[in-house]
Amino acid sequence: MVEHFRSDPQTSPLVYDLAVNDGHERVRLAAVSALVRYFCADLQTVSLLCNRAINDESPKPDDKKKTDEYYVRETAINALARYWPNHPNTLPLLRERAENDHTPWLRERAKELVEQLSNK
Repeated sequence: MVEHFRSDPQTSPLVYDLAVNDGHERVRLAAVSALVRYFCADLQTVSLLCNRAINDESPKPDDKKKTDEYYVRETAINALARYWPNHPNTLPLLRERAENDHTPWLRERAKELVEQLSNK
């Protein structure tokens, strides 16, 4: 949908809403991924990613790491580090996630990203 209707003024608000409010984690994940891919120039995207990196329930503390990006918080922190490494909120947020994320393997991923960005 986003690929074909991204210029429609109703598309981005709909996708932002799905990324935050949909009850299914796979829908939220797809919406977050679409925002990163198609609305990366929108300043609202960075703000939403920061929010999702902290507040999304996916993954749960006992969820296992998958081979590809499968969870909303994982996708959000990876996108921030990859596409917005110099944004003033990225490194502080990743440091906070490295200390406080409730999913152990995601804390470790955040630590890796902090190290990568600190060495640039």
